[in-house]
Amino acid sequence: MSIFKEMVKNDTDNVIFNLDEIADLHELDGRQIPVIFDEVTLEKMKSQPKYADGYNTATRLILVRPADLPGKPAEGAHLTLDGKTYLVKGVTGRLIWRIALEANR
Repeated sequence: MSIFKEMVKNDTDNVIFNLDEIADLHELDGRQIPVIFDEVTLEKMKSQPKYADGYNTATRLILVRPADLPGKPAEGAHLTLDGKTYLVKGVTGRLIWRIALEANR
C-alpha cells in the first residue's frame, strides 16, 4: 500500500470515524458501528426532480466504513438503522460507503 493510501486510511479510521470527532455509534443491522449522517448532501438530493413528488424520498444518507459491515449492501436490500427498516437506494464510494436509505412516509 502506498504511503498516501496509508495516510488516507489512517485519517478515515482515526479522524473521520473517531467517535470523539464526527461519527456516532448507531445500530446498523444489529451491529453497533460508527455512522455519519450526511444531511447536507441529502438536502441536495431531495431537490433533484426524481425526489420531487415526495412519495418515496431518501430519508437518510449515511457514511460507514466498509470494514464495519459484512459486505456491501445491495441496492433494493433492506437495512435496519436504529430499529427502523429502510430500503437501500444506492451505495457509492470505496474507502467510505455513502448509503442512501429510503422509507415510505
